[in-house]
Amino acid sequence: MTRVILVRHGQTEWNREERFRGQIDVPLNETGLWQAEQTAKAIKRKYSISAIYSSPLSRATRTAEAIGRAVGVPVQPHAGVTEFNYGEWEGKTPQEVAVAYPDLYHLWLTQPHLVRIPGGDGVTQFRLRVAAAVDGIVAEHPTEDVVLVVHRMVGRALASHLLTQSDLCIPRLELNTGSISLFERTEEGWTTMLLNDTCHLEASPAN
Repeated sequence: MTRVILVRHGQTEWNREERFRGQIDVPLNETGLWQAEQTAKAIKRKYSISAIYSSPLSRATRTAEAIGRAVGVPVQPHAGVTEFNYGEWEGKTPQEVAVAYPDLYHLWLTQPHLVRIPGGDGVTQFRLRVAAAVDGIVAEHPTEDVVLVVHRMVGRALASHLLTQSDLCIPRLELNTGSISLFERTEEGWTTMLLNDTCHLEASPAN
């Protein structure tokens, strides 16, 4: 049995402000650094990790490095799980995008598989890229526990792939910053054991 422990990186200021981040390298804020440490402790308590893979963007790698220190496993950057490219939307709030691209933004909310953002990615092609990357990682680690530290859209695309759902469900799969999800693969296929767990973050950083 292979287990994929999917972690969304800790909070950034653009998460807090709700801006499209995409491939802009926005660093973790203080809350995000705290979330990374709490997530690392939770993973150390529950799993025996053989490998850690991360998006190359710093908000993911800093989160992955905290996990790596906790479990004594090096982090391997993987370009295949880099975040969705939001193109001309990056750095903008959803409200700004809705004003500047009203028809395209409505389509994004209702039929995202039909959208290619100007200067950015299309949803279907993006999901295929993430699926190929993760399938390759899993093939390298049969019967092992593997951590993947990724971004919201990567996590949504991966969950959609493993749940054999259509691209329409991608925006409806929520993954909070610092969350942990767990997928297990047996001979029968993939099973979702945990999705968007944030119990380890219930204490405030101030506490």
